[in-house]
Amino acid sequence: MKKILVLLSAGVLMLACTGNKTTAFRQSVATNYSGVWVLTDYIKMVDSTKSPAQSRVVLRDIVSMVIDTLTAQDSLLVDININNHEGWFFTAYLENEQTAGHLKTDMRDYDDSTNYYELGIEVINNENFLFLYHYNEANELLQKVQFTKVADKTAGDDMRIAYGIQYVVNEKIFAGDYTVIEGNYVGADITFQVDGSLTGLPGISSYYVFTDYAISPSDYPDVILFDFMTPQRQELVFQVQQDTLALYKSVEFGQEGTGNLKAGALAYKLARKK
Repeated sequence: MKKILVLLSAGVLMLACTGNKTTAFRQSVATNYSGVWVLTDYIKMVDSTKSPAQSRVVLRDIVSMVIDTLTAQDSLLVDININNHEGWFFTAYLENEQTAGHLKTDMRDYDDSTNYYELGIEVINNENFLFLYHYNEANELLQKVQFTKVADKTAGDDMRIAYGIQYVVNEKIFAGDYTVIEGNYVGADITFQVDGSLTGLPGISSYYVFTDYAISPSDYPDVILFDFMTPQRQELVFQVQQDTLALYKSVEFGQEGTGNLKAGALAYKLARKK
């Protein structure tokens, strides 16, 4: 997929509507497009590998979107996560689309200014999927990229752009009930929630999975942080083997300042409850 660049607009981006579209169509947009959408290929890879480090290879261009519902003024803000490293936004319009039922966008292909992009919904096995369509000047489809809805809305503005990716790794890798079988606090019952909360380990209440590998060394491992952004922060390297989750103390190695990590001593080994 060609690198996607989007047009910067001063102020709030507006979804223009001149009144030609029916109320039913507007309601369809509000219902079907709103939510948190994540690149379907990434979801499949995380689910298969249980490793954000291995799954990083598909995090190119737009990897997630947050689309709010239409307001009374028919405005729509589409926030996008680019390469899982940068946040941006673009505008979608109800009018002047090339394909009926799609939403026209102001995204630009700076490799070829005659190309353009649209958004659309396709139903596959009774489930709605969001697609980003890339067309040339002759209205020929160059590529379409599929996104899966993972949530109706984000948990807040602080992590708005990263929310979808984080939700996926939480749900596909960690969420559930465990028992500590080796290391610290053997016998403790631990619960990881999809929202990033954690119970069962004394003094620890949250977890955050590292997913932004855009500028990390190629062999950077899978990392989870307990109580991220607090003085009690713990940085651990993790490995998943079937129903067992091993968490190791992180050890920095290599030249000073490179920031590369490897697994050190075992901190916790957890067995997922059936």
